[in-house]
Amino acid sequence: MPFVSKAQTCGFQGEIIDSLSCNPNVILYHQINPIDTLNGTSYSVYWGDGTSSNFTIYNNSQFQMMLSHTYSQPGVYYPYVVIFSPCLDTFPIMNWGMTGLMNSVVVTDSCRVVNGYAYIDQNGNCNYDNGEQIPYALIKAYQNGVLIDMAYTNSQGAYELIIGNGNYTLEFDPSLTPSLTGTCGSSANPTNINVNNYNFVFSCSNIIDVSVTVNNASYSPVFNRPICFTLSNKSCYPANNAIVNIVLDPRLNYVFASNNTQNLLPVVQGDTVTFYGINLNPFESFHGCIYVVGDTNLTMLDTLCVTAFAYVAADANLTNNTAYDCSPVNNSYDPNMKEVSINGMPAEGFVLPNETMTYTLHFQNTGNAPALRVVIRDTLPNVLDPSTVELVDASHHVILHQLSEKLVFEFNNIMLPDSASDPHGSQGYVTFKVKQKPNLAPGTLIPNNCSIYFDYNPPIVTNTVLSQIAFPTNTNKSLLNQSTMIFPNPASDKLNIRTDLSNYHVIINDLQGKRLASWNNAKEISLNGLNPGIYILSIQSNDTIEYFKIIKQ
Repeated sequence: MPFVSKAQTCGFQGEIIDSLSCNPNVILYHQINPIDTLNGTSYSVYWGDGTSSNFTIYNNSQFQMMLSHTYSQPGVYYPYVVIFSPCLDTFPIMNWGMTGLMNSVVVTDSCRVVNGYAYIDQNGNCNYDNGEQIPYALIKAYQNGVLIDMAYTNSQGAYELIIGNGNYTLEFDPSLTPSLTGTCGSSANPTNINVNNYNFVFSCSNIIDVSVTVNNASYSPVFNRPICFTLSNKSCYPANNAIVNIVLDPRLNYVFASNNTQNLLPVVQGDTVTFYGINLNPFESFHGCIYVVGDTNLTMLDTLCVTAFAYVAADANLTNNTAYDCSPVNNSYDPNMKEVSINGMPAEGFVLPNETMTYTLHFQNTGNAPALRVVIRDTLPNVLDPSTVELVDASHHVILHQLSEKLVFEFNNIMLPDSASDPHGSQGYVTFKVKQKPNLAPGTLIPNNCSIYFDYNPPIVTNTVLSQIAFPTNTNKSLLNQSTMIFPNPASDKLNIRTDLSNYHVIINDLQGKRLASWNNAKEISLNGLNPGIYILSIQSNDTIEYFKIIKQ
């Protein structure tokens, strides 16, 4: 890299983030300043392979924020930028690669592209025809039992994976397969294949399956806060006249509903907000948000819970028709934040082993102009299993790229308004699930945060959510809910216990592990002495201990 003496201060921001080690095509997103509108700003991108891209720009409309380049040979390349006027400076170009952020691009020749379509063969000709596509379906590729790459089909049902040479196994989105049957020699899980093109071809079984998700970042007794939900048709058959009920915590008050994809207005009766008449095409989703404000007597110790119920006639799968979300009261918070939950309940603090963690990344454009593109980067801790990552929900269309434990969520052409001109429309989120690695030891920490990029601005690093595997009183005791039922949950005043255990002790701890109450052989316990919130209830008998998370309303 040449050294250039400085005449005045220049600025460069940019990274290559769309590169894989076996993909010779890279894309550079960048920004140069200042732009000299009189004499022009001149700069060159040196790609490290003896080629360059040269520019002289006089205004923002000439600026090319996205540059692509193809390396013709395998190797290690060190790209950089030189600004020649109106100032002189040199900047290395960083790359988001397999090992994180680095100043090189590594291109190998040991990989290949596998692509194809996912579609429903409606006319039985075993060929892809327009209108038959299955959009936004997750496809994973494995080699030797290891997840190599994953991708989502686009709006036309097309996908592309980059894998190593040799045989491989594919897995089609299991959340969609109950209504699909492989045809034309195709399978949802082809194993030990070695072709460069594979089409997922299905026939439709005409069953209906809808699912619902719900989430919120926090609640306030002063400010309106959103509760967002998504109703998804997981089947290849239309789901018409579906209903979503959102049951609010009694201490929450409905204010209004924001625009949704079908411009439906809800009906509000007491603590229930209902959207009627939702019509979904195959694999289509309905997304909406309502805004609520808390009672004035809420405190920072309160946790409020909402429940979403979905209904459609002849639904063949009722296991995904209910969703929960519990969030704390927080009068002031950073809108660019991360939260973690398990089964809808906050999971900062002590958690049980072998659980599935759900992370939601919230973002808001607090700048002074619309954001054209938002990118979120999340590196999973090594105690989570990256092969189990599942995209759950998003406020806008998102593309997930995964390189082992490194996740990149891309919101392209999002056109996110700024918060000053549109406070509600300036917000977004993405939710994903990932399993813990099996049988983590008590005391294991599970930290996670992420970086949010609005266009080509420096990243906003979110808060770090921290979970910890709980310490049992005896490490030989079971941590599984084996023989006991706790109900109702959530509860306002009492819990009922039904168990096959004898001579047992019931203990309630807070999320920091402090013992708050205990009983012997109780069939019913009172919660009146507890503040509203999340607690850990354990039932201990001889060499058995069973843990439950409970919610006091």
